Amino acid sequence: MTLERWLRIELRHLFAIEAVAEEGSFSSAGDRLGYVQSAVSHQIAALENIVGKRLFDRTRGTKPVALTPEGQILYAHAKIILARVRAAEADLSDDPSRRSLRVGSFQMISSRIVARVLHAIGDGVSVDLVERTTEVGLIDQLVEGELDAAFSEGPLPAGPLDAVELFEDHYVVLAQAQSDIALAGNPLTLREAAQLPFVGHSASRPRVAQHLEVRSLSPRYVARSDVNSTIQSLVRNGTCYAIVPRFSVDETDDEITVLPLDPVDAIEPRVVLLVWNSDRALDPSVASFVEATVAVCRDLNLATQSA
Repeated sequence: MTLERWLRIELRHLFAIEAVAEEGSFSSAGDRLGYVQSAVSHQIAALENIVGKRLFDRTRGTKPVALTPEGQILYAHAKIILARVRAAEADLSDDPSRRSLRVGSFQMISSRIVARVLHAIGDGVSVDLVERTTEVGLIDQLVEGELDAAFSEGPLPAGPLDAVELFEDHYVVLAQAQSDIALAGNPLTLREAAQLPFVGHSASRPRVAQHLEVRSLSPRYVARSDVNSTIQSLVRNGTCYAIVPRFSVDETDDEITVLPLDPVDAIEPRVVLLVWNSDRALDPSVASFVEATVAVCRDLNLATQSA
């Protein structure tokens, strides 16, 4: 293909392939982009004509439209290009001196870290918190330009991302304070923990389940939840036990006991990060927020606590 043909590709073509690939249909892609279905079909047809490849398998019926192998390649490149476009839009759309910093956060991070960060930076930076139950989806919002920074867990996916590591968070066992296991106070192996009635995380947070499965351990799940307070309540009333990151635990609750795993890293610790989009100009407010967050985590001695 000559460069002259490539120059015929327009951003609307790339937005179209992204929308159809992610929505699974031309009509849903049209709704997302604000176009009628025929307009999306026309843009995809034009793109296929330019690149000389079929990009989608247009099977009839209820099955979603699927990318061809060539479509997968072009879609991957389109995502990179559109991420840069969205970063440019975000950099130019607001007056940095007047807008609020948009930070993605999740449970316990908001209450134990962000609250202290906001106190530390005072009136210097205005922050709009976008809070989720878990970190899932925050990185996507960051790349899309909807966030200026986000807390997440490592490792990061490939993409235009920079991050600072805040702390390692080891997994522990939660038990009702008056249970025999809690009163014994001994560390538990994964095999011992897997023999207990268990509350697990959802499929979007598979770390614990994966470590159990690789050892051919199948705990008896009583319930599944990603909400820290729900997990702790189930443990508190004696319904079950849990393996959770230590930082997620409210250790002021005297009706639960925190027990270490044996060995302490039987489940790979999660690494908590503060992430920003490397394609965007680093706003001074983002830099201030990062600096204050690192200082707060250091003051909280998290690395020592989580080890």
